[in-house]
Amino acid sequence: MNISNAEASEFVPILHRSSFIYFIAGVIGFVFYAFIICTYTRIPSISAQHPAANIIIWHTGCGLMLMASFISYFLTENVIDAVPILTPLRDSLCQYFGPWNQFFLLGSTLWYLMLAVDLLLALFNPWIGYSCKAWTYHIIAWGISTLTAAWMVVTKNVGLSTCNMCWIRKTSTPEQVNLAHWMFLFGPVILTWLFLFFVLIFATIRFAQRQLDVTYRAKRRSLLQYYRYLLLYGAHWAACGSIYYEDYHDWFGHYRNQRRLLITLVIVFASYPILLSIVWVVNTDLIQHCTKDNTLPKADKGREAFANTDHFSAALRKDLMRYTTTGIRCSLRGDSVDTVSRSSRLLEHDLESRPLISPLASTSPDLYHEKKRVAATIYNVEYRFYEKLGFTDYAPRIFQSIRELSGIRHDLYEQSFADTLLERASEGKSGMLFYFTTDRKYLVKTMTKMEHKFLLKILPVYHQYIMKQPKSLLCRFLGCHSMQLPVGWNTMFFVVMENVMAGGKVHERYDLKGIVSAAFKNKDYVRQHPSIEARSQLSPALSIEFSQILSRTSSDVQLGRDQELLSRHVALNVNASIRANFSRQIISDCGFLQRLGIMDYSCLLGIRHYSKPLRETEMNDLPRNALISVDYRSVYYVGFIDILQYYNSGWKCQRAILSLLIDPTEITALPPAEYALRFLQFIHDHLLNDVYASTPQQSYGSFANCEHE
Repeated sequence: MNISNAEASEFVPILHRSSFIYFIAGVIGFVFYAFIICTYTRIPSISAQHPAANIIIWHTGCGLMLMASFISYFLTENVIDAVPILTPLRDSLCQYFGPWNQFFLLGSTLWYLMLAVDLLLALFNPWIGYSCKAWTYHIIAWGISTLTAAWMVVTKNVGLSTCNMCWIRKTSTPEQVNLAHWMFLFGPVILTWLFLFFVLIFATIRFAQRQLDVTYRAKRRSLLQYYRYLLLYGAHWAACGSIYYEDYHDWFGHYRNQRRLLITLVIVFASYPILLSIVWVVNTDLIQHCTKDNTLPKADKGREAFANTDHFSAALRKDLMRYTTTGIRCSLRGDSVDTVSRSSRLLEHDLESRPLISPLASTSPDLYHEKKRVAATIYNVEYRFYEKLGFTDYAPRIFQSIRELSGIRHDLYEQSFADTLLERASEGKSGMLFYFTTDRKYLVKTMTKMEHKFLLKILPVYHQYIMKQPKSLLCRFLGCHSMQLPVGWNTMFFVVMENVMAGGKVHERYDLKGIVSAAFKNKDYVRQHPSIEARSQLSPALSIEFSQILSRTSSDVQLGRDQELLSRHVALNVNASIRANFSRQIISDCGFLQRLGIMDYSCLLGIRHYSKPLRETEMNDLPRNALISVDYRSVYYVGFIDILQYYNSGWKCQRAILSLLIDPTEITALPPAEYALRFLQFIHDHLLNDVYASTPQQSYGSFANCEHE
């Protein structure tokens, strides 16, 4: 575009006024964006009151960095004007600020898209925790933003855009469509808004027909929060689009309406963070949080919010946890329970009338492929019709046999599922959720379809092994089920397992895989395990640490890994008899897993310390997987978990890639034989030792007098 000298002289003050306008908008926006982030970091209970609060914070962070760009550009421009020697740099300012603005403009839009995707995933599979999806969201948002910013630099398409912003360069004629603007901002903005709109309509229609007791209010509240963001986002970009259109034509009309457009521009850019802050305050009940948090003790802050308000997917999971317990009880009893009507497709014989399947010869192969389907109709407390629940129980008589072999009474097992399950986030890398029964004897864990198929495939040999090895440390699978999700179209698979630490609270917990880093391998660790008092005398630091360990409650105990176990000099302080029997059992269990091609399993260790020696009656009442220390002051709960990972092509590819980057002995993806060898080596080197091999104390527990077969 050709500009005359008079027009060029008029253009310079206009540009200066634009940068000042952006500076004002930047200061206002920076303050309000910072306010949102500060409230999120200072009031932890907000995350329970707000749907996908983490995603909104990342969107806010993008806006904060964009406002920082406006402020920096104005200040840099003034510095250049004040220092004549820097004047040549004025023309290159947009080369630096343009890609930055593009990165965070598109990034803020993509995080809104992630908000819609998160809601959609919650509808189809609410069991997926945020940590499982977060890395995908980050890759999509930051990856696409980086690519578009890099494209601007490579194609040299950076310059002054419409509205005098350092961004994508405007076209030379008004008739020419700026495809880059539409491809890298306006197009994604429109598609994001439409996608979020249709997802909200879809959610509204589905939940208008499913008003199930108290969770309906939480879901309705979450939908209203999403709608507020949708309306604000649409109104803001509609205003931005109008200003863009007017300013685009005013550029070619010699700036007749420039003053009016600049005033409108500062109102639009400054009003969005203000309105976003207002929506944030309303959605999070921030005023209520601040007043309550000032009057509550520190330990109780945020608990009421967690009790009264649920994230959208958490509200859905509450419904599904009720369906899960209902389906399990219906399958166990063989008749209707509470508000469940029995389906005509239930098996004719009740489970309680079936004989115990203890003898190996009496186990028919057909029992491993048996399916028990339950179709139940659920009503809420106000008797509003909900819908039928499709529930499938796999190999019910086989799992009943495993429960009886584990000494679990049928009526007590059913009673454990009388109340709602307790949700607990996984402390592993998968980010999955576990659901404990209220008595914490059993836990429900979701499974992938592949894990479900693999469990049913190995069930015959697993069942036979448990019958032959009743003292096995392998986790006990007590039931395998599936359920058609009422909120989506997927089938959820889950398994009921015995809690390894069902004996009570523990003071220390460790998840051991036998992986030790090179830094720890080079250190000389004491392979002894004295009493808890002697451990505290190893160093002043350990003395403080162990005094803190003994004062913890079960909910405060953090899950340690292999390196934490080594640094605390933890080992099994047991006598020779228990040590030998325990060693033979873990060798047998690892050999069994190796023959099935299983790897990536862990040894879960829980330690409970007592201030005085245990009495004989107390020791005899301990669970099957408990080991008693030689001084009778500590109990060790041991079990193998995560035993459904088959060494398939995915693990082989992972091993091939990681072996090129790090020491192969430090990776998880090892063939079953190598994994078992490393695992056993770690257990023998660090958990078992010969210090108490000649100790003559009486042995107690399941490994005291067991025979290895």
